[in-house]
Amino acid sequence: MFEAVDFTKVGYFDEYYGANNVVVDAVSRRLDRIAPLIEIPADVRTERRVLARMLRQTAHYLDAINNVPTREKDVQDALQPALRLAFPDVIREPPIPKQTKTYHPDFGIDSIATAVEVKFADDKQKAKSAIGELYEDMKGYEDSEFSLFVGLVYLTGAYLSQDQVDAEMKKVGTSKNWRVYLVFGDGKPKPKRGPAESAKAAAT
Repeated sequence: MFEAVDFTKVGYFDEYYGANNVVVDAVSRRLDRIAPLIEIPADVRTERRVLARMLRQTAHYLDAINNVPTREKDVQDALQPALRLAFPDVIREPPIPKQTKTYHPDFGIDSIATAVEVKFADDKQKAKSAIGELYEDMKGYEDSEFSLFVGLVYLTGAYLSQDQVDAEMKKVGTSKNWRVYLVFGDGKPKPKRGPAESAKAAAT
């Protein structure tokens, strides 16, 4: 294709277009063809920002509807109708099949190629475990039809900070197509154990 072309020569033909080189032109044309495959459209970026804002306001939303969660499913069930207002195509637990296992993020939104995973923690140990579970999800969800993954961790206390999680994600080399947001809200207190239950727990 370029056998007879001197790559070192640049042709000038117009003050507006400037320098022209046939090799640069050929590469540019090919890049223009594949750009739609690798670039994120502006409307998708905008809608993803809307999703992020909605998720970060989860605690305020649950408080407004007087929903005090006790488990992960409570947060998921409350979020689904709210997400559907902005994203009518949201679905619960879309399958991500792999060779040995099928993974299921909590929500999938095809129109913006985004999956959401929800975690709930009402003590410090569960908070750490939730982050660890997200690391496992990161491996299972990659190479799917979704190109962005969001982990939402609902905490009933200041067991972790966003800065801590961000630093940990950077340290372990988390993929750039993952976002993890911590939200802090109310949670129903755990039922107190009676004397007999406490003695039984201590004996085990």
